[in-house]
Amino acid sequence: MDAVRRQHQRDAYASLLTAAYNYASQTEVGLCLDSARIELGIQAFFEDESLREEINRRAARIRASVPVEPVRAAAAVVSLEGPEHIADVAETIAFRADQTRRQPIGTSLLELIARGEPLPSTPPARARLLDAINEFTRAARSHLNGHAPRAD
Repeated sequence: MDAVRRQHQRDAYASLLTAAYNYASQTEVGLCLDSARIELGIQAFFEDESLREEINRRAARIRASVPVEPVRAAAAVVSLEGPEHIADVAETIAFRADQTRRQPIGTSLLELIARGEPLPSTPPARARLLDAINEFTRAARSHLNGHAPRAD
């Protein structure tokens, strides 16, 4: 019975990781900006400064159109399978995916550095999503391998 339960958990965890990594890759800013440039018929890395705002707006729309439902659905299954500490991190992944979807696309960190401007105090939403995915991976691996959860 325990082996069957563990297999269900493993399948749920793998489904969440697959959905989360797919979402993270599809919402990567560079990919969204490239898609926006293609929509506008602009070659990569050649852009008129006057089009930057339109490119950013389109890239944000493209990112917002990436479906977050597969991440939410997979996180819901993990929430049912548990245990609670892993369910909590799964819910964090779904929350961070929603944040990524809503974050505007604007000046890149590299542009801020080049201009000598201060960097934002919090990392971009996508970076927080990737951190949550990594935290989930560690917690799920530990649980499936029979280790007790860490008390951080």
